[in-house]
Amino acid sequence: MQDLELIRTTNPKVIRQVWLNNRSFFGPKMSDELWLENSALRMDQDYGLGKEFKIWILVPKGEGDDPKAILSAVHTYDRPGLISRSLVESGHAGTQRDVEVDDILVAYVLLVFTPVEHRKRGYAKTLLRMLWGKFNSQTEPLVELTFLYSALGTDFYESLGWHAVRSKELVLPVTCHVFPKLAKRTARDHSLEDLTESHLQVITDKDIRLLRAELKLRAIAAPQNTRVAAILPEERCFHRALAKARFTLSKVARIARPFRRIGVRLNNGPEDEDAYVLWTFIEGSRQLLILRARYRTVDQIQCLLKEAMSEAREWNMRTVAIWDMNDCDALAATGILNQDRVNSWSCVGQFRHGPVDPGTGSPRVPVELMANEGFVWT
Repeated sequence: MQDLELIRTTNPKVIRQVWLNNRSFFGPKMSDELWLENSALRMDQDYGLGKEFKIWILVPKGEGDDPKAILSAVHTYDRPGLISRSLVESGHAGTQRDVEVDDILVAYVLLVFTPVEHRKRGYAKTLLRMLWGKFNSQTEPLVELTFLYSALGTDFYESLGWHAVRSKELVLPVTCHVFPKLAKRTARDHSLEDLTESHLQVITDKDIRLLRAELKLRAIAAPQNTRVAAILPEERCFHRALAKARFTLSKVARIARPFRRIGVRLNNGPEDEDAYVLWTFIEGSRQLLILRARYRTVDQIQCLLKEAMSEAREWNMRTVAIWDMNDCDALAATGILNQDRVNSWSCVGQFRHGPVDPGTGSPRVPVELMANEGFVWT
């Protein structure tokens, strides 16, 4: 593989070919023209300076401008995150553990694809090893974690340095699900307020502040050799998910009417503060996916999920899905148990902390991922 190189391409003809290659797996129901338009939508979003999508290609050396030379390709973009760092303090009661929360950069890896004619030759592994090496040696900006979803199980990516973390999913069928009746002492009536994209900045800014405090508490309670991390719920990622939903609903499903409501929150007073859900539509699977949920009590999340079900019916969705919900809350609010998302594993790679595994070059310190919800996937 010494005659191959990994290039970040900005060549429009090469990018067009990367997207056309991807269509057979990621957009098989779309025409070439529609898939190219859908792919361009992702790239055209304003993510801010230095936060744009990057497209990497594996090619024979010197052939980076030839669309026919692409052996494998991948997209990446940078996401802000948080990670815990343990401190040891000496006090009157002896040694005590404290935790700091650091801001970090997370490289999100997606759309790994090798054209059919080049498969079974190790090109995807070569591409990802080279990409790992770039992230690991990059100093400006410094990348601390990398994250991806695997539809190939766990072995492929774990051999390259990523490690699977549990990803839970609760899926509610829209036509037949019946919510359990809550005990009178926990059930309350709630009034709801519609959320639109104009609410996103205020919601996400506060969400990040709350998540920082929650991560520190969770890290203090975690085993001492475990680091707790989170990818932050940014406003730009919600906008991108909603733009994709509008595109597929109008261009693929041929639904002419627009949607304004992107979620709901409770507004009964201080006890309902910060209780909300934000959602999007996945037209291919006819699913309303909850991108982010905040709540404190079972009756709050049940009320919010009921409204999500109502929205799903209005748009002829088959299911409502929510990820990473507390297991006990999921059962109490819906009567259904969480299931592991075995069709799409969450995988995290860590670059610079703890003893290094000689086989993969990645650290051995385990990472626990918080808030592994739908917004992370967008």
